[in-house]
Amino acid sequence: GTLIHSFFEQIDWLDEGTPSAEKLRRIAEPFQRDGLNIEDMLQQFRRMLKAPEIDAALRREAYRSLQWLELAGGGYQVHSFRLEVHNEFRFAVRVGDELLTGAIDRLVLIIRDDQVEGAEIIDFKTDAVAFDDDDGIEDTVEHYRPQQEAYRSAVSQMYGLPRDKVRLRLLLVSPGLVKEL
Repeated sequence: GTLIHSFFEQIDWLDEGTPSAEKLRRIAEPFQRDGLNIEDMLQQFRRMLKAPEIDAALRREAYRSLQWLELAGGGYQVHSFRLEVHNEFRFAVRVGDELLTGAIDRLVLIIRDDQVEGAEIIDFKTDAVAFDDDDGIEDTVEHYRPQQEAYRSAVSQMYGLPRDKVRLRLLLVSPGLVKEL
């Protein structure tokens, strides 16, 4: 899972292309000593990127419609927003009496007039669950819900956003599915 996460970290937008095999091999070098077959991992990663839902989630086009934001007035235009991608976004914030720390796999900030209007948290999950295993998929989503809600709280606090302006999506990369929480 760690190596696949490292590969996904190399992508800002699939619109700009995929990382080269050479770059991915360099990233994978430390994993070879653990007995991983790097060429197999590269092939798995390329297959994951070809899954239609995964491919779509990592393109700018995924943000063409920002209706989920429900911005006041409703008259927003997508072209009036700037999208900012942060891969492996590390944070530490105080939520109530607790210090919450973590690393978000992919944080996309939606910015208008230098103000963060919304955010999307994407977490890559490499759990081995079958595409047609509805119960397994639902169990996986529910297993990660508390983690994702904690991330939502952190991002909400960091950027002064209402919780409903922070969207959560899991990319279940093995079956090639995207699940919104």
